[in-house]
Amino acid sequence: MQVNSPDDFLDSANGLDMLDAISMMLIAIGENFKTIDKDTDGKLITQKDPDIQWTGVKGVRDILAHQYFNMS
Repeated sequence: MQVNSPDDFLDSANGLDMLDAISMMLIAIGENFKTIDKDTDGKLITQKDPDIQWTGVKGVRDILAHQYFNMS
């Protein structure tokens, strides 16, 4: 499936499945970053790559997990 716009995810069952899979992976990534951040008291991630907005990386998880059914 080729995706040229966000609407392409909503045009077919395959697109919706792909959107679900991507969303679940982003939730898992965000959750793991939150765990690493907590376990290292915020030092491991922020010291290694201080230019990355880690709060945003972790926040995507919260938005997807808590507002998932409001996305479309």
